[in-house]
Amino acid sequence: MNYTSKTGSNDFDHYCLMASKRIIEAAIRNHVYLEINGGGTRRPHIYVDNQWQYQYPREAFWRVVETYPDALVIIGCDTHKPVEIYDQNIKDLCDYAEKFTFRVSDKINLSK
Repeated sequence: MNYTSKTGSNDFDHYCLMASKRIIEAAIRNHVYLEINGGGTRRPHIYVDNQWQYQYPREAFWRVVETYPDALVIIGCDTHKPVEIYDQNIKDLCDYAEKFTFRVSDKINLSK
């Protein structure tokens, strides 16, 4: 399976793939949520393969996460101001998450 971004960028190489898998598998083993970090929506976009993208979250990583049905995923606001907890950037991030097949948790289970 090709884990490069939909824009065709090849910057997500074999080493990124292997590191991603180790992170995801460790998170699953330890019942740790993977966070789609909202801080990236507040940063300037980068231009890759004729398209503007977030610096992060990186689509290629989340495509790997899609292949792990037991992965726990949340959206984090990564904010330092209360007004940013659910602002337009976070709403955009929620829309971004909808393009993946995993389910984003709306609550964190702390009992494990």
